[in-house]
Amino acid sequence: MYGILRCGRQRRIHHPETYTIYRKRVTSASELPLKMARAGGFAVRLQPVFSALQLNVWQKCTKVPGGFETLVSEIERRQPDLVTLSEVRNYDGVDFTARLCESLKQKGLRYYSQRSDDSGIISRYPIKDYSTVYPLQDDCGSIYCADVDIDGIRLALYTAHLDWHHYSCYNARGYDGSTWKECERPADAQTLLNLGLKSKRTEAIKRFVESAGEKIGQGSHVILGGDFNEPSFRDWTPEMSSEFGHNGYTVQWPVTTMLERDGFKDMWRTVYPDPMRNPGITYPSDVPSLPADKICWAPKADDRDRIDFLFGSAGVEPVEAFLLGPRTSMCRSVRVKETDSDSIADVSDKWFSDHKGVMVKFVVSDAPRHGYSLR
Repeated sequence: MYGILRCGRQRRIHHPETYTIYRKRVTSASELPLKMARAGGFAVRLQPVFSALQLNVWQKCTKVPGGFETLVSEIERRQPDLVTLSEVRNYDGVDFTARLCESLKQKGLRYYSQRSDDSGIISRYPIKDYSTVYPLQDDCGSIYCADVDIDGIRLALYTAHLDWHHYSCYNARGYDGSTWKECERPADAQTLLNLGLKSKRTEAIKRFVESAGEKIGQGSHVILGGDFNEPSFRDWTPEMSSEFGHNGYTVQWPVTTMLERDGFKDMWRTVYPDPMRNPGITYPSDVPSLPADKICWAPKADDRDRIDFLFGSAGVEPVEAFLLGPRTSMCRSVRVKETDSDSIADVSDKWFSDHKGVMVKFVVSDAPRHGYSLR
C-alpha cells in the first residue's frame, strides 16, 4: 500500500495532514523514518490526497423518514472533497443540492453547488463553470459538468445518471428490463446486449467522451461519477458467469467498454482488480428500515450488481476505495451479508438509499509536490 506521512505544516487544501508518498512504496507509515535514517537522509516528495463520493440518493432521500438528515450526517462524517449525486429531484421547486450545501454549512462545512435535475454535484472547491452535457428528457438520464480548481489542479467533474429503461442485465435474470415482469432469458449474450442498446445510455456516454476530450485538451483532469444503470464488463467475465445471477452469460457491457477504450479508468477495479474477491456490489442495497418488497424489483432473482462508478482520466490515480452503506444487500428478497464487507464502511442504521455509495481517495499526477528532508 502507499505510505502515508502526516505533517503539521498548514496548506490551503482541506486535509493538510494527509499525503501520499510519491512513487515510493513502503509497508507502513511507521517505517518511513527508519528507512530514511538508514539511508543517511534523503528528500521525500509528497502528494495531497483528495476524495470523491458517488451516491444515488433514491428520489432525493424521500423513501426513508429522516433520510436527508442521514445523508447530511454521512457527508459530515466522511467530508469528501467532491460528490456526484444521482436521483436529484427538486420536488416542490426546492433546489436539492443548494439545500444540502446549506445544511452542511450549518455543520461548519462549506460546499458549493449549481442547480441541476436528475444528477447533481457538490464540491468543497468553488465551481468555476457548470454546464449541461446530456440534458434530462423523458426521464432518460442526464450528465452535467462542473469545472473546479482543486489546490491548483484543473479538474472537470462530471455527474451522470444514465437511462434506466431497457435495463437488460435484468433480462439475464429472467425479468424484463423495462417492465420487471418475469420473462424468458435471452438465447445469448449478444441478444442481451441488443436489448440494452435500445436505451439512451451509450448515446449519453458518447456525449461525455466528446466533452471530456475537450476538457483534457484544455489541460484539465477528468472524473466521472454516476449511477450507470448498467454493470461493468469487468464484472461479467467467464470467471463470474455463475455468480450473482449471471446465469452463464459473459457480457461486454458497452458503457464501461467505451470509457476504458477512450482512456478512462474504473477506479474501484483499479484498487480491487479481482471481481470475485471484491465484487463491490452497490445495488440493490439493504435499507434496514424497509421491508423487502419496497426495495426489490426482481424478488426471485439475485440481481446484485456494481452499477455505481467513479472513473478517472490518465493522471488521476486511486489509492484507496470503499463502499458506503449497509454491509448487507438484497438477494431474492432476503438480506445477505456481502463477502467483501471489509471494504464497506459502517453507516447509520437509518440508511436511506437502495444503492451503496462509492468513495475513492486519489492523487493527481501533476499535483504540487512538496519536499521534506531528514538530516
